[in-house]
Amino acid sequence: MNIRAFLILFISFLALASVQCQDITSKKEFFESRLVDYSTWLKNTHLATIISLDTLSVLPGKVILNLKIKDKHNWERLVSIGDSAYHQSVPGSLYNHFAFTMDLKDEHAEIDIDATDATIIIQRKDGNIKTELWKKMGEISSDVDLPIEGLIDISNINTFQSNKSIEALKAIIQKGLKNYFVKYKAKMEEYQCVPLYELDNSLIIGVNNIVDAVLKEGYFEHLQFNFNFSQQPGKVLVTYEMFGKYGAGMIWAPQNSRYHDMLPKYQEQFKLFNLIISNEIGKIVK
Repeated sequence: MNIRAFLILFISFLALASVQCQDITSKKEFFESRLVDYSTWLKNTHLATIISLDTLSVLPGKVILNLKIKDKHNWERLVSIGDSAYHQSVPGSLYNHFAFTMDLKDEHAEIDIDATDATIIIQRKDGNIKTELWKKMGEISSDVDLPIEGLIDISNINTFQSNKSIEALKAIIQKGLKNYFVKYKAKMEEYQCVPLYELDNSLIIGVNNIVDAVLKEGYFEHLQFNFNFSQQPGKVLVTYEMFGKYGAGMIWAPQNSRYHDMLPKYQEQFKLFNLIISNEIGKIVK
């Protein structure tokens, strides 16, 4: 490649990067409007009894949700209770729900939790949700337990086992879900069932422009399935979590800003459909 060609390529890359940055910052109003749904979810799951919503920072390449908690002691206690008593990951639930609510790709989403004696950072790296805890110099935790009400449905993780390879599972899951949801496709919109994110051990599939799959009330629906794959001796452990939004439209699908989280308003319908689709996915991965 000669110098002129290299310069043209480099300038094109910078222009593309600039456009992408402008795109995410220009959606600040949309991101801020979604905070209502996220706050409602925190209250419904009872996480709001110990975690509070602070601010939203929209940067050129990232959207950071700023939360608050009393101290490191109560954060670690909350995570432990989620793991042991409810078999649910608090960091994972906070992050996944944030990324889905804001329509963010994983590389654009981050949660920072401010505590008296620490800062907790949650983000996805290499397909896995990672939590980093940075202690604040000179600050000491009080070790006073805050009351934590029973956590309710902070996630809906389903688990399966398969003797197929991870790559084979990714292919048949994509095909299986696409074949399943086609019967719910909207008449005047392009049906979509596509991978949104993929790494070695992760796959996120988005299903768009479907009607009456979950709610049976004539709404346009958007579903997302976050799959993780773990290679075990002689088998693969498959876990997934489902997220859902709904929006009203006469003929055409509504704008993204007019979609709302199915939870908590449609919690029972969501749970019922999760059982149905879990059974279907179980058949697909066998």
